[in-house]
Amino acid sequence: MEFAIHSGLREEGRHLSLKGAVPKHGKGHIAAATNPDEIRTLLSAVDAYDSSVTRAALIVTMLTALRPGVVAGARWSEISLHDAEWLVPPERMKTRNAHLVPLPVQAVNEIKGVPKFTGSPSSKPKATKQNHLSSRLPLRY
Repeated sequence: MEFAIHSGLREEGRHLSLKGAVPKHGKGHIAAATNPDEIRTLLSAVDAYDSSVTRAALIVTMLTALRPGVVAGARWSEISLHDAEWLVPPERMKTRNAHLVPLPVQAVNEIKGVPKFTGSPSSKPKATKQNHLSSRLPLRY
């Protein structure tokens, strides 16, 4: 702005208006199952998924409304099955604020089925470089 004033391209104190200078960005369609038939089809597809770990992650994502990446990066240390709560630390949330997620009974049951793939939350942590779903399994240490 100072360059424009010093170059005589605009008068000092005049408001800069960019209205119409940049084309409006049209929002794209974000697919969502909104009627019972679509929801039924979606749930059937999730139930038919080959990987039970991925199926559990999809179900927990639907039940908690968390972002898929947050669910994929879940750690046992964040989840209290006893209290049915999941405390997602700020560094894993888009807003950079900690997020306490109440877990419905269905989500707790799905999460309880995951230890047979990733180890029990009470067993000793395994030394791994990546401890989240993006390294193929959710709920690592």
